Amino acid sequence: MKTLQGATIIPSSAIQHNGNVSFVYVIEDNTALMRNVQPGGTEGNNTEVTGINPGDVVADSSFDKLQDKRRSSVAKAQRQAAPEPGEMAP
Repeated sequence: MKTLQGATIIPSSAIQHNGNVSFVYVIEDNTALMRNVQPGGTEGNNTEVTGINPGDVVADSSFDKLQDKRRSSVAKAQRQAAPEPGEMAP
């Protein structure tokens, strides 16, 4: 297995597609912001991406209710232990 240094890893299910464009909804101050991402390597249910910052909160469900730059209520999510920087989660 190759260890990625400085990689941003998110759940693969958070990545949405519109034609050839991949994007995620980043949630900031209860507002959904659409951000284009470039998916990289995938392992299990996680994908390395560029285009967002480590620590950004991404939506992983209810995409039909999200719109770019619109306020959105955020449910408390179960937190999972984050992998070390550059490592894929099990």
